[in-house]
Amino acid sequence: MKTKILIAFITIYLTAVSCSKDEDEIRTDTIIGTWQISKMGSIQNGVTMDSSTDCDKKSTIIFTNKGEVLENYYYIDQETKNCIQFVNDEPFTGKWKKKSNNNYTISFETADGSQGYEYGMSSIIFPDNDTMYFNYNDGMGGEESYREEYNRIE
Repeated sequence: MKTKILIAFITIYLTAVSCSKDEDEIRTDTIIGTWQISKMGSIQNGVTMDSSTDCDKKSTIIFTNKGEVLENYYYIDQETKNCIQFVNDEPFTGKWKKKSNNNYTISFETADGSQGYEYGMSSIIFPDNDTMYFNYNDGMGGEESYREEYNRIE
């Protein structure tokens, strides 16, 4: 009887340890935090040719320790020339998952909760803990040709 109880406790302990290890890996990932666009544009000789506006720079993306993504995107309305938040003043919501070093899957849902789109970046690079680059390829599997640079704000 004591052996069965001991085995039960060991099983529960190992289950708890393995779950908390997965949670710790997500919790400590560099991507977690609130990021704000600082530059965006084509990449020439490894340098971002900034074409962002002050309105673009209001945009943020939040990666939570639970694998969630919230994106608040701003753009200039072509008719009114006002800077407005995209999608009825609500953030895009989605999920993120690390596949390997600098390789993440980030997918978003549409406003009605259906599957929206998946980011097609080639890589996410962290030059330091407070800077993140989303690098996109040319859409045909070629070299990275477009970048969004973000600074950590939280």
